[in-house]
Amino acid sequence: MIATTDIYWAAGFLDGEGAFIKPERYARGRSGLVVSASQSGRELLERLQRLFGGSISLAFKAGQHTHKRDHFHWRIRGMHGAALMMTLYPLLSSRRREQIRSALAIWRTQRVANRDRTGCRQGHPYDARERNGGRVCTVCRTARRRKRYQLLGK
Repeated sequence: MIATTDIYWAAGFLDGEGAFIKPERYARGRSGLVVSASQSGRELLERLQRLFGGSISLAFKAGQHTHKRDHFHWRIRGMHGAALMMTLYPLLSSRRREQIRSALAIWRTQRVANRDRTGCRQGHPYDARERNGGRVCTVCRTARRRKRYQLLGK
């Protein structure tokens, strides 16, 4: 469980150093909501990663683009980014709140990625796992099995 002081720290840090990015197409064809922060040191970004997840990548090596030190980016995307935005929203400045409102308004209109779905196409919750680890709606699985047995004449 995340401590309240950690949430307040993250709100202050991201209000000053973070970015709340609207969903749009990226170079690799990805789309989605992004919360990010950049620093020349990894320590604070690693703290964000421990608290909320996400990934850290090397943006620039020392000597590139007039940077004297290595420069790192932390990012969290999609549903987890939206959850973080909603958690931090009341603690942020009015400028950041407006960025979050705008980003979430667009994000809510987008189709949910399959990995983020909580239920099947019929609206039943995923409540079991297949042997291969896939998620399953037992109501629909039972209906498919009954239909198959009826077709086989069993």
